[in-house]
Amino acid sequence: MKTIKTSFDEMLASTSSAIQQEVSLEFTISNRIYELMTERSLSRLQFTDLNIFYIKHSHFS
Repeated sequence: MKTIKTSFDEMLASTSSAIQQEVSLEFTISNRIYELMTERSLSRLQFTDLNIFYIKHSHFS
């Protein structure tokens, strides 16, 4: 069986800059959420519960 090894740079080169920017933003948001959770010693479940509480009690719902 033949395996194909494609480097990350090769895969990235074939991705549009718009997609690269979108993925970069998603990672930035994810990293910030992790930082906030860590600073406040929150588990993922606790963080989710806080977000659900906020959504239920905000003027956006």
